Amino acid sequence: RVLYSDLRFLLKHISLKICIGAAMGYALAFVVILKIIMSLVNEGSFLSGEDILSAYNDIAIFFITALAVMLFTPDFNNGTIRNKLVSGLRKSEIFLSSVFSGMIASIIMTVIVTLFEALLSIIFSEGFMTFNLAELSDNFLMLIVTAAAVGAFVTTIVLLFGGTKISYFAGFVVAFFLNLLGSEVATSLYPLNGKCTLTGAKLMLYTAYDRFMPFMHFEGYPRWDFLSYLTGSIALTALSIGIGLIIFSKKEIK
Repeated sequence: RVLYSDLRFLLKHISLKICIGAAMGYALAFVVILKIIMSLVNEGSFLSGEDILSAYNDIAIFFITALAVMLFTPDFNNGTIRNKLVSGLRKSEIFLSSVFSGMIASIIMTVIVTLFEALLSIIFSEGFMTFNLAELSDNFLMLIVTAAAVGAFVTTIVLLFGGTKISYFAGFVVAFFLNLLGSEVATSLYPLNGKCTLTGAKLMLYTAYDRFMPFMHFEGYPRWDFLSYLTGSIALTALSIGIGLIIFSKKEIK
């Protein structure tokens, strides 16, 4: 019952429309600016479909975080969570419904923006240089499971800090840190000169992080098989829900 109610509220919420619109606007601006720069700097260069598909991926974690903050932080401030408890709902039901709603919202935004990027690819690019239809389909599925896992993670953070001023920026701090970490891992494993200098345990750790951590799956083009992406996404989702349930059940709701 609560999940049905939350999903109905989610689909009508202005925050979802704002974030989707902002992400689409960013992708369009990215493509237009890049097209202009390439035409001015290098006449022989061209824009590929792969370049356009990377626009949203590069900052997807920030858009998903913004969406979670806008959707769930107000529930603590306007008394929605408290009213749900008074109506007889358990904290675990409220938490699970919110996390699942956050996952659905992240998937919806990612699907719409990715399809919009595909349209931009048809309009502005010279086509796909490396992706074939099967690879595009795998990439699309990878983005869906990744968005779901990241959505579960950031929604859990927002819920755990909900009711405090920290909830407004905790998710963005974590997203910024993970983005920096992802850049470090990607740069170390795939340097511009093509020669990775990592060895031993550090190489194994960085490779495992790159292969299974969903936050890395937004970094660049797909590098691993879909099963690896699915395994990592399921693991992060389960970990977020498991730890979140324990902490949220003990959280004092004002």
